[in-house]
Amino acid sequence: MEQILIQAIGVMAFAILWLSFQFDDRKVLVNLRSFHNIVYGIHFYFLNALTASALQIMAVARNFVFLNRTKHKAFNGKIWLFIFLILFLITGIITWEGPVSILSFFGMGLGTLSIWSEKTQHIRLFTLLSTFFWLIHNFIIVSFAGIFFSIITIISLSVAMLRFKRKISSVQI
Repeated sequence: MEQILIQAIGVMAFAILWLSFQFDDRKVLVNLRSFHNIVYGIHFYFLNALTASALQIMAVARNFVFLNRTKHKAFNGKIWLFIFLILFLITGIITWEGPVSILSFFGMGLGTLSIWSEKTQHIRLFTLLSTFFWLIHNFIIVSFAGIFFSIITIISLSVAMLRFKRKISSVQI
């Protein structure tokens, strides 16, 4: 019963992530990803994947800073990108669980590049790359929800990228 509940939390996290990619508005997309990060962090915690859990929870602060960088001068500057990448690396070292921590770091690093991006197309591309690292990570920690929904995320992102590419192409003609 406990394993079913843990996997259900993972399902909820990925449902939120999948929903976020259906919006072409950066603010909505990033806010939904923050909610996803919290739920996914809880899922990882219950699977004893502490590096991944810590990185997911820290990502909420990253999302807030990156989303508000054009509104608040204090958050504007590439230094924040590097600060969060360094913080994620330090967290990965502190919570080291073996090679699986490397997958978490690269997954989060690419996710960080996606949230930094202003264009929704870049957000989707970096997230797609990030998802491949999380997919391998999820296999290792036996997150059935994570495995299944990483695959769904890859498909969803691919469809969204094609859909919005066509939309952009039709406007330019």
